[in-house]
Amino acid sequence: MALPDHYPFLTRNEFDIAAKLFIEQSKRSSDEEPWTWVEHEKVKGFGYICRKSLVKRITPVNFVILENDFTQIDDEIFEEEDLNSLPTVPVSDEYFTVDYHIIYSTSYKVPVLYFNAYNSDGTLLTNDEIYSNLVHPLKHNDIKTAGFNGAISQQDHPTLLIPFYYLHPCETATLMTSIFMAVLLRAYH
Repeated sequence: MALPDHYPFLTRNEFDIAAKLFIEQSKRSSDEEPWTWVEHEKVKGFGYICRKSLVKRITPVNFVILENDFTQIDDEIFEEEDLNSLPTVPVSDEYFTVDYHIIYSTSYKVPVLYFNAYNSDGTLLTNDEIYSNLVHPLKHNDIKTAGFNGAISQQDHPTLLIPFYYLHPCETATLMTSIFMAVLLRAYH
């Protein structure tokens, strides 16, 4: 498939074609739940791709294995035999679900990632939990300070009309270009 005429910007039709090819590829190569196409219920031919993923919660780094086979949690020290007495997170709270949607932005002419993350009881993760569990720690400051409100914001989902987090699309074109260049470099080396 040739690159779109105005790459990294896409027309709605180019997005639809690329999304459906991406879905087929995800069905063949992923161990995870494949991406699916969701058709708009009122506007035929207008849709987006989505996938749900179960994500393991990142627990705060609150213990360190010391050279003398002791484990430290905050200010308490436990011998290795006492590891069973360490605080644990219930299995149901160990994971959360992320609902990813990739939607075409007519304003920016790029795909936009929308997502919601929620606990096993259905409650949404807080902004701080989003950052601590979905954003690499070295990128927290970059993401929080990008643009006017940061790179991750919340607004109504364009199709579902309910609040979703999204990655602001102003840098998507730059990201798509850098990904394409990295793929090209690997292909020719």
